[in-house]
Amino acid sequence: MTGKHRIIFALAIAVLLSACVTSGAKISQDAEAALIQRQNSAVTVEKLVFHPLKTGDVLPLELGATDPVLLVDNEYAFVKAFALPQWNGSYMIKVASFRVGSPIDPAILYPTVVFLDEAFKETRRSSPQQFVYRREGLNTGDGLHATFFFNEANRGDRYLILASRRQLPEGNTRLSGYTVNMTPITVPVGAGAVTWVVPTSAANHNSPMAASASGRVSLEVQAYQPMRIEPAGKSGQ
Repeated sequence: MTGKHRIIFALAIAVLLSACVTSGAKISQDAEAALIQRQNSAVTVEKLVFHPLKTGDVLPLELGATDPVLLVDNEYAFVKAFALPQWNGSYMIKVASFRVGSPIDPAILYPTVVFLDEAFKETRRSSPQQFVYRREGLNTGDGLHATFFFNEANRGDRYLILASRRQLPEGNTRLSGYTVNMTPITVPVGAGAVTWVVPTSAANHNSPMAASASGRVSLEVQAYQPMRIEPAGKSGQ
């Protein structure tokens, strides 16, 4: 079996399994409907409950209809709010948003991460370009990843808000790969017949991944030691 045939076979299995998985389009539509329904109960930043983070935390989370709604960038969004660790040296926070839906009809939550000081004033925020899409194959373990660093320059950051984006950011994530063409074949069996749907060819595709207001996310807090850059000529002394 050639490499291309293996890909076609694997994707054919994925197509059959995806019949039992909620499509990305459905997930996106349901999340949007839930968000619209909750807009009248939107809160202000001061009313959010900020869950404390500590170094070593690894938090798999679901962001969606059970979370508060906040107005972010003039659009409503489901949010999770966290209090950053008490300053005790440099650390970093890894934020990930994982692909959901079926292998051939996925969706993803495009995150916005906002940092606030102790007076709830915004100090910085993420840009779409900070999130890098990492692919792990035909599963829902792949997604968008970004790392945020905390050191002396931004030790005044006290809070983190993780919000969903309802619109595809510029340069949005695209799902590249193969589209499998399936052909029904009827095989006589005894007095009857059985119809099998088999892959016959595959073609490259490149399409945007649907944006969802809800999804699977994670936060990971780690200590780190900033790299010290020695002036030229000082190394080895």
